[in-house]
Amino acid sequence: MTVDLDRATLTDAVAALGRREVSSEELLDAQLDRVDTFNPSVNAVVTLDVDRARDAARAADDARSAGNDLGPLAGVPLTIKDTYETAGLLTTAGAPAYREHVPTADADVVVGVREAGGVIYAKTNTPLMAGDHQTYNEVFGLTRNPWDPDRSAAGSSGGSAVSVACGFSLGEVGSDIGSSIRLPAHFNGVFGLKPTWGVISERGHIPGPPGTLAPTDLGVMGPLGRSIADLELLLDACLRVNPMLGVPGARLPDAEPVDVGALRVGVWSDDPLAPVDRTTSSSVIRFADRLADLGAVVEDDRRPAVDPERLHDTYERLLFSAVGAGFPPPVRAMLAEVAADEDAPFATTSFEARNARDSIAGHA
Repeated sequence: MTVDLDRATLTDAVAALGRREVSSEELLDAQLDRVDTFNPSVNAVVTLDVDRARDAARAADDARSAGNDLGPLAGVPLTIKDTYETAGLLTTAGAPAYREHVPTADADVVVGVREAGGVIYAKTNTPLMAGDHQTYNEVFGLTRNPWDPDRSAAGSSGGSAVSVACGFSLGEVGSDIGSSIRLPAHFNGVFGLKPTWGVISERGHIPGPPGTLAPTDLGVMGPLGRSIADLELLLDACLRVNPMLGVPGARLPDAEPVDVGALRVGVWSDDPLAPVDRTTSSSVIRFADRLADLGAVVEDDRRPAVDPERLHDTYERLLFSAVGAGFPPPVRAMLAEVAADEDAPFATTSFEARNARDSIAGHA
């Protein structure tokens, strides 16, 4: 087998499959071997679906041999976050109440990944109802950072990011309302993307409750991978089913090439509210310079008219409104009291409120 799961990207695996250097079933077996070897130390993969995945991988290999188009994911075996409902496979969202929940239908994201040729073979860990910046729940326990098991894998897509980092899966789909893709990607050394709200369907994601059709405010679905190209592949798969089009099963049209020369770009490389190091800031500036070289109009320090701290304050008010229905009554009462003070920043009004936010930060 030519796919080195220590270093290969999802894009590499798709190319190797296309060249017949590896089969989907061989890749699945190699990933299962890694799960057997490394997952006991990190606890990222929590539920397996090996028999159905093997059938799907063999079907992909047969289709490839027949010269059929397998889609952009080309039969690559993948894991997926345990917040996405998967037909016939345990889906808990880390909640004891759902420890026996087996959906009868796939989430829209799962439908898209399968239609793009992905073979879903396992689910990955998440905190209770995807609601924390670490990854622990009473159903499956703690997910650990693969680089240092004494450190956090972050959350809520901690199992997803660890799965990608360990080569259990060369790509994943997580979810994010308060850094739940971005923070695990950072902590575990992989790539993550939080797309614009509403671009990727939320139907079949827990929370809300199982079977919910209506979208939630703020929360988004998005990919994790080992390269920018991997994110593009998975984003394409996630976009295949989008209820915003108004027709179930409708597909977004192919994206038109971007005319970089027609872009107007503001550069915002640092801010006192969330200071970054020089490496990060210089990377943003280099990217802006590259856009300028390609013809874009780049305006240094073009910032929003609204103060960033006020923007974040508004975000936190919306966040707690979106997730507050699940808070215990004492915490709801505390946050309601804080929110009633319109003159004070919501995030910093009281030490007690900050502790409440940190300990039960809703769908993180």
